[in-house]
This record gives sequence, structure tokens and C-alpha cells, in this order.
Amino acid sequence: MSSPNPQPVVSKAGGYTQEPNTFSSINDLYKFFAPLTIRVSKNSPPGLTDVNEMQFCFDKAALRLWIKVDGTLRFVQFT
Repeated sequence: MSSPNPQPVVSKAGGYTQEPNTFSSINDLYKFFAPLTIRVSKNSPPGLTDVNEMQFCFDKAALRLWIKVDGTLRFVQFT
């Protein structure tokens, strides 16, 4: 039996081909990020080989929180 409420359409293009990348609710998103830990970087800034995919890494020297998404490092700057 199908649900009377329509489900959101999940795009399968642009990095959304893996199951953890297709979140349909906030609870699913929380369940994915809850076990992840933030580790401290040994290098400033960390390299691509220092950070695993979807792993948080904090750089104490520059006060930046790094994460690797689809092979690209991204950061948030703290003041």
C-alpha cells in the first residue's frame, strides 16, 4: 500500500547517488552526523589526504573547521 502523502523527489545527479547523501528528513540527517567526531588537525591547513570524506577536522592554528565533501575541502572560519 502506498502512502497518501507524496514523498519528496530525490535527485540522483550531482553527488546524490549514494544512500547517505539522500536525506528525506532531519532525523535521517541527524542519524548520519551523530556518530561523527571532530578531530584536531596536525597540519595547518590540512591536506586532502589528512581528512576523510565527510569527516570534521579542526585547525587550531587558523581556527577553522574543515570537512571534505565530494573530494573538496571546505571550511568555516571562527573568530
